[in-house]
Amino acid sequence: MISNLILQDIRQTREYACFMEKMGWQVEVLEGKRKTYIYIKKLPLLPFSVIKILRYKQLIQLNELRKTTKKYRPLFIKLQPFSFRNFKLEIRNWRAKPDQHPLIPTKTIWIDLKKSEKRLLKEMKPKMRYNIGLVLRKRVKTKIVSGDKITDGQLMDFYHLWQNNKPFNWLFRPNFNELRHLKECFKKRCFFVFAWQNKNLVSQVFILCSRNMAFDWFGASSPEGRKLFAKSLVMWQAIRESKKRGLKIFDFEGIYDSRFHQTQKGWQGFSFFKKGFGGEEVEFSPPTLRSVW
Repeated sequence: MISNLILQDIRQTREYACFMEKMGWQVEVLEGKRKTYIYIKKLPLLPFSVIKILRYKQLIQLNELRKTTKKYRPLFIKLQPFSFRNFKLEIRNWRAKPDQHPLIPTKTIWIDLKKSEKRLLKEMKPKMRYNIGLVLRKRVKTKIVSGDKITDGQLMDFYHLWQNNKPFNWLFRPNFNELRHLKECFKKRCFFVFAWQNKNLVSQVFILCSRNMAFDWFGASSPEGRKLFAKSLVMWQAIRESKKRGLKIFDFEGIYDSRFHQTQKGWQGFSFFKKGFGGEEVEFSPPTLRSVW
């Protein structure tokens, strides 16, 4: 698989920083060989904040971090680096504790987009290839819309299906502003895939792109879409579009990780679906937490 040294996670892009600012977070940048974006959330009615640094790739000097964030008076800082399971990328002189509550996925599946479409299809599980063919035979039509071209009506259609059929997590309800802000910040670096049968929207996915990676961000299917296995075709079209855009990796943005069973036990169902596309399972280093300066 491609080295993580040349890959760019979505959370360390100026587009994602733009989104976080629109969602009420403050953003600081640590300079170095590459920029590291830091996200700060002030606590309501209190003179304190919380900080997260996600998928950073360079060693951070603790003194520089303190200098940058001191004015925010952080209660704690959560870290999830862009490093793999058996490799530690820590802040120099940093003493942090293991954290059992990840903010972002700790395990995922990567599809290598350098491979031909024929090879990618061959590496899928037979049932997934069959489902894609079945959906096509049932006359399900798909359409890809770039983020800078989507209409207000199409965005609202996406939101309504997402709102009514968001899988697996009742706690974090779909937020239209989140969808709108992502579209506004990523523009050409995002796209939507819609699937219809008989003019009824049955499945969809929203993909965010960094410089060289695509991320499966939001998706949903109607009850009819689930019966049709429409999501199989939608995801295949998203992979194909990511390949056409010259990206290197398609990231399924999370599968179940047994290291964090308590927080991810509800992920096992959709993880089974994602594994049907083949690819390589990737485990990241576990998150850490420093509760006080």
